[in-house]
Amino acid sequence: RVEVDGAVVSEIGEGIMCLVGLSEEDSHEDIAWCAKRVLGAKLWAGEDGRPWKSTVNESGRSVLLVSQFTLYGKLGKRHRPDFSRAMSSDPARELYGQFVHLVREGLSSGGHVGDGVFGAMMQVSLVNDGPVTLVVDSPPRQVPPPPAVQAEEAASAEKLTATQASSPPTMVPPRSAVVEPTEVVLKAEEEEADAALAGSNTRSAASM
Repeated sequence: RVEVDGAVVSEIGEGIMCLVGLSEEDSHEDIAWCAKRVLGAKLWAGEDGRPWKSTVNESGRSVLLVSQFTLYGKLGKRHRPDFSRAMSSDPARELYGQFVHLVREGLSSGGHVGDGVFGAMMQVSLVNDGPVTLVVDSPPRQVPPPPAVQAEEAASAEKLTATQASSPPTMVPPRSAVVEPTEVVLKAEEEEADAALAGSNTRSAASM
């Protein structure tokens, strides 16, 4: 149920109550995706009694929509709410109206779609069975960078390619011509050891 100035402006029986928040990045594509999700959510038991099998259309229930920009609020450093991510009032009013229209078009079960008063100070009450509360948020889109940034990235890629093409090839000597310093040291140590062993044998023979 939604009340404004003490008067009931909208109410439903069993069904879904949606608190609808719009961000500054949302578009018609986002609200269409969310409307489809809300109407397709399997929140009730099916005919066989098993839970999570029936949608609002399949069960003949209703939907209550309430605009709420504070869903995109956050607490700042001084613990004061910051609503800068929420869409401004005029475009949000238009997009919210489109969302209400999409949900009404998609509800075909005989139930009805209730609506609050956009921008008004409302008193909202509900009985939340369960309670069951879900967050339905449209997936983020890949936003292309501005044209100036794209041109700069393309120029950097061309410059890198030109630099690589103009660099002389690195000459690598054949493996057989490469002698590692450790090999030279080992060879010198082996020669010294052989010489010492030969001198020792000579002295031993002389003593005998």
